[in-house]
Amino acid sequence: MYLDGGFEAAKKFIRCEFTKLTEKVCGTEDFERDYKTRLQELVQKSLKETPRYEVLAEEGPPHDRQFLVCVKIKDDVWAQGRGRSKKNAEQSAAKQALEMKYKETN
Repeated sequence: MYLDGGFEAAKKFIRCEFTKLTEKVCGTEDFERDYKTRLQELVQKSLKETPRYEVLAEEGPPHDRQFLVCVKIKDDVWAQGRGRSKKNAEQSAAKQALEMKYKETN
């Protein structure tokens, strides 16, 4: 496919065919965007603070655990996120914070 249609055609095919599989296995984490890094960059630039993540809850059996995490700036909770791992929950919380506070995800 790459040889016939080029990089964009191959990329489009992979996204179309494998997005649901990766979301099923890894949650809704966006592999092209690191929301935690983007949030940290914006917060440090505008507020001179570093976001902190705190696990609020762990639910479910060990083989199917769900985490609820909040992201805090100073002592203020900016957003919460859920995920099948702490990392995914933190990414979700960072994405929510970006959408709510900075009106962006890209």
